[in-house]
Amino acid sequence: MFATQPFASIHSSPEQAADAVLRQYWNGQYPVDPVLIAQSMGLTVGLLNPFTEHGLSGRFDAVQRYIGVSSTEAPVRQRFTTAHEIGHYVLNHGSNFRDAPSSFSSGISDPKEREANQFAAALLMPAEAVRQVIASGRFRLVEEIANLFGVSKVAMSYRISNLNLSLFL
Repeated sequence: MFATQPFASIHSSPEQAADAVLRQYWNGQYPVDPVLIAQSMGLTVGLLNPFTEHGLSGRFDAVQRYIGVSSTEAPVRQRFTTAHEIGHYVLNHGSNFRDAPSSFSSGISDPKEREANQFAAALLMPAEAVRQVIASGRFRLVEEIANLFGVSKVAMSYRISNLNLSLFL
């Protein structure tokens, strides 16, 4: 079943919106598959043409219900970009978001870009799942946990920090 409208109107934070999307569309397997989630929501995901859309990491068009992701970036970056663009949709940010690599910086000042980044982190690295993995003691390195969740080491480091967790229990 496709979502008929974004979740933002009923959730007060990007984290809560991501949790709602996970509850409705996630199959429970790791790593979270943002393309499968987008498709389940009725969105199309494709690769951007590097010749006509160079310099972009991603693009979201609400009218066409389309997410475009750079074909030249690493798979972990493509996954985060897809989740970020789903965030623009779910958070009802409107259409025609064209995201340059700087949109994914932790120091971004645009509130919509910050919210889309928070949503993406919560979607790809669900808080409770990260807590459980760390509490299990099976993983001692950030890189191991990042690999499990299919994200970059930097993204996982930020997520662990933002959740006030530590690998040294």
